Amino acid sequence: MNYWNSPSVRKSNLSIMATSEEEKQIQPRIKHVPYDKELVIYSIDHSELDTLAKGVDLPIYLNLSIFLFSLSGSLVGSMIPTISNDSEKPCSRLVWGTLYTGAGIFLVGIILLITWIVKGKKVRHIVNEIKARRTKADGQQLS
Repeated sequence: MNYWNSPSVRKSNLSIMATSEEEKQIQPRIKHVPYDKELVIYSIDHSELDTLAKGVDLPIYLNLSIFLFSLSGSLVGSMIPTISNDSEKPCSRLVWGTLYTGAGIFLVGIILLITWIVKGKKVRHIVNEIKARRTKADGQQLS
């Protein structure tokens, strides 16, 4: 019989998880599966957890900046051939307005890309800091 499925372990897990019959019905069952490799648990504080949670939004910044780059490239690329020296035509104002809009969209894409880089560095720094804490603790235990 597997250790986790033994009656004494199941009974102790239920008593820890739930105190009343209603709570036992609401609580999800926890299934323990044997894991052959080493399981490492890192301790983090709330500020580190908040920084890591903010890092979840990073792909949105990158995807949106790539979209804005392609949109601005399409706008500018489609309007450049229509530029004429005659500024009196109303069409010329529309072309220049579209070019300025494309340039503005490109700048917003650059801002989002810089935001993605800066926030990504913060998250990577926190992760490296947490991992360094673990290796430092392992080194102290070995001494």
